[in-house]
Amino acid sequence: MSTSETFDFVMLDRVTILAKDTIQITASKLNGENYLLWASSVKKYLGAKMKENYILELPPEKITMIWRAEDLQVQTWIIGSIDDDIAKQVMSCLTTKDLWDTLTDMFSHRKNFDCIYNLYKQFF
Repeated sequence: MSTSETFDFVMLDRVTILAKDTIQITASKLNGENYLLWASSVKKYLGAKMKENYILELPPEKITMIWRAEDLQVQTWIIGSIDDDIAKQVMSCLTTKDLWDTLTDMFSHRKNFDCIYNLYKQFF
């Protein structure tokens, strides 16, 4: 570990989580205009970490400390990959799935507009 890295220690009941402060999981942060690229990058990162289930599946009926700790870690990664103004709007989300669905609701409609605009450009 280099001396320039900073870490936060978070106690969650009896589980200690070591979370790196400055992790960047995407090339650029979600800014409201780059949702498709951002979402694709996040999905690839989570898939590589075998954590994609946290954005795709509802929480289990019985939530364990381990599941909660991992869910909080994924939320931290996602929140770290979005602009501060957007992050402020989604900080109340309780689970990663809730966070992901909220961001999708906020920004996925823009992809429809982009598709319509591209079709318009092709024909006119």
